[in-house]
Amino acid sequence: MTWQSDSPTLLAKIRPSMVTFARKILKDSDLAEDAVQEAQWELLQYLPRIRDNRAVGAIARRMVFKACDRLIRKRKELVSAELEIPFEGPQALQEFRMELEDFQSSLNDPLDEKIFRLRFLQDHTVAGVAEQLGQTVPKTRYRIRQLEQMLRIRLSGKGYRPGSLEMAA
Repeated sequence: MTWQSDSPTLLAKIRPSMVTFARKILKDSDLAEDAVQEAQWELLQYLPRIRDNRAVGAIARRMVFKACDRLIRKRKELVSAELEIPFEGPQALQEFRMELEDFQSSLNDPLDEKIFRLRFLQDHTVAGVAEQLGQTVPKTRYRIRQLEQMLRIRLSGKGYRPGSLEMAA
């Protein structure tokens, strides 16, 4: 019995390290399991082409990385669906602005309120917001993305369609 014909045992043996690697990338256990399942399926298809059994670990790691990347991209596509005003005119713009202000007042964290005001109502860049708050750009970008996602969920429930949040600025 060779390592190629014993693939279920091999996959079971390397699965824990694949899951650990995926968890480090995705920071979510469920998504990591999905990525590993996808990577293991790809690896199972690819096993007959592997000539040296010492390469299996590196190939598995690369497949996990690619699966994680696909999940991250898919999630970003879902989150990045921007919002637009459903009808035109100054009345619609005023109503949209009021929704944004209501959203800002509903935020519990004062730092989130300040980030939201600077980024969405005053149209500062991410770097500008980070500089004013004395934070790193990646940390600020992460919080802005969280706020965008919360805002999209709230506004989509009120009849707004995919479009642009910049219309409120």
